[in-house]
Amino acid sequence: MANLDVANTILQQLGGGRFRVMTGAKHFIGDATSLTFQIPRSNGINAVEIKLDPSDTYRVRFFKVGNKRTAYRHTDVSVHEGVYADQLQSLFTAATGLYTHF
Repeated sequence: MANLDVANTILQQLGGGRFRVMTGAKHFIGDATSLTFQIPRSNGINAVEIKLDPSDTYRVRFFKVGNKRTAYRHTDVSVHEGVYADQLQSLFTAATGLYTHF
C-alpha cells in the first residue's frame, strides 16, 4: 500500500474539501511524493501535478491532457519550481483563474 501522506498534505495545503468544491478538481492520483488531478479547462489547463522536491519545496506543473485524437498527449502550459507551501493557493489561482477559497 502506497504512503499517501505527502499527497494528502498537498491537498490540505490547497484547501482540502473546500478546494475540491471551489475548483471542481477531480480524479486525484497520489503517491509518496506527489499529487496529480484534473480541473475543468481553464486558461488552457486541465490538469495539475504538484511534486515535493528534496529541497522541501514543490514543483508545480500545469498542463493540458489531450483527447483520444491526440493520443492523450500531455502539453505543459507552465512549470514552476521552488514553490513553498504557502504559495500553492495563490499560484494555482494565478495560473488557472480558479479560486481555491472564498
